[in-house]
Amino acid sequence: MAKKSVKPTLSAIGDLPLPDLPDTRDVYKIDGAPYLFIRVLRDSKVFFYQRTIRRQQKKHTIGAFPSVTIADARKATEAYSARYALGEDVAETERKEKGIWTVGDTWQRYRAKNERKGGKSLQTLDTYWKLHFSKWQNRKLDTVSDGMADDLQNRLIEKRSGATVNRVIATARALFNFAIKSKSSAFDGPNPFNGLDKQPEKSRTQRIYRKQIPAFFAALEQVSPTMKDFILLAVYTGRRAGEIRSMRWVDVDLDSASWLIPDPKAGEPQVAALVPEAMEILLKRRRTVSGKWVFAADTAGGYMAKGGYRKAWVKVRDIAGLQGIRFHDLRRSVASIAFEMGASQQVVGEMLGHKDSSTTERIYKTISNEAQRQVAANSAKAWTEAAKCMTSAPMEQI
Repeated sequence: MAKKSVKPTLSAIGDLPLPDLPDTRDVYKIDGAPYLFIRVLRDSKVFFYQRTIRRQQKKHTIGAFPSVTIADARKATEAYSARYALGEDVAETERKEKGIWTVGDTWQRYRAKNERKGGKSLQTLDTYWKLHFSKWQNRKLDTVSDGMADDLQNRLIEKRSGATVNRVIATARALFNFAIKSKSSAFDGPNPFNGLDKQPEKSRTQRIYRKQIPAFFAALEQVSPTMKDFILLAVYTGRRAGEIRSMRWVDVDLDSASWLIPDPKAGEPQVAALVPEAMEILLKRRRTVSGKWVFAADTAGGYMAKGGYRKAWVKVRDIAGLQGIRFHDLRRSVASIAFEMGASQQVVGEMLGHKDSSTTERIYKTISNEAQRQVAANSAKAWTEAAKCMTSAPMEQI
């Protein structure tokens, strides 16, 4: 509250001194007018209403002096007090009177929040907006019905995989939840994307097999040294492309052969062990790369851009004859070979940085099925060979 007061006269308010410094303000209570104050800035004097109700501060701008007269300010103050006395939440009423956000308004704010906080991929968000949500740009949030949400999901199911459908619907749900949590949106729900059934997802099983590794390494010689280092670090660490792209020297401990990943997908910081092959790459790059980033690049962030490795990866993949293998499948390939060598699910999960053990378990089951198939093949072969031996030898008479 203001420590100073001023008489409710034209001369008294007109003579109030302006602050000496920019971005500063003085507040005065108007004598004889409960809850009426005036804020003095370097370029204006503004009346406002302020009081505390149940430990919550209620504040409303009335208008600038002298366009708003002292009498008008008094009337506005009395009106606010009367409405509060009747139990009305005036702030909530004014918020709703300003109008509910449109889907376009909400999207711009939601995207800006993710850009500031480094949340969801902006490229992915922009794609979803263009393909699925932009047609609702001028619609008020409360006009997007459950039926419209259901129609969107049904159209997606016809053309997209279960995983894509779930991601698009989850983004739409998050968008509306964002608006509900934002008081200025004037939208209280309900969220039309709540309650939609999650679609079944088929897990990818593609990976590089041992017999394909020689061709893979030979193909790496056909790309630049930087791209070769990048792809090999993915092989030797099992980490995600985004984590390797943004690897900082300050997070790499060459003495203990470890790498602190401050912001992994799983959320909490993680420490990855660096094997000798990875250390060799990093020591070589440390001698030739300056700055804070292991994979420094001329980008806004200073490090390799998202997707900056894809052209090189496609070249390696095609030369090695690994059609259908994505860069992310390297993680499954690393895990698969680790399982084949007897590593436990827990250790492999920690190496890959999995937050959910079920993700690691899906890979393990794939390898387990292959192992079962091999055991079954060996068993069948033994039976067949035994049968051949029986037919070639004379049968003993009983």
